[in-house]
Amino acid sequence: MQLVSFPVFVGFVNGLAVVIGLSQLPNFEDDDGSYVSGSKLALTLMHCAIAFAIVMLFPFVTKRFPATLVAILSALFIEHVFELG
Repeated sequence: MQLVSFPVFVGFVNGLAVVIGLSQLPNFEDDDGSYVSGSKLALTLMHCAIAFAIVMLFPFVTKRFPATLVAILSALFIEHVFELG
């Protein structure tokens, strides 16, 4: 027996995704309030693309470790090695 129907569940999760996404927008602003551009934006998009690729492709390599954990650790490693942060 389901307590909540599937369409209600999907709507709730989509609404939650929108709220989380909108709450991340201030992280893409510079000190003067304008949105980032240039190399800083390119590095941010590169991090997003790498993390997305790891999350989508890593389960094909092994299911022993969670792909999201590998993506987070990879991002931390890249930030530390290249001193981007």
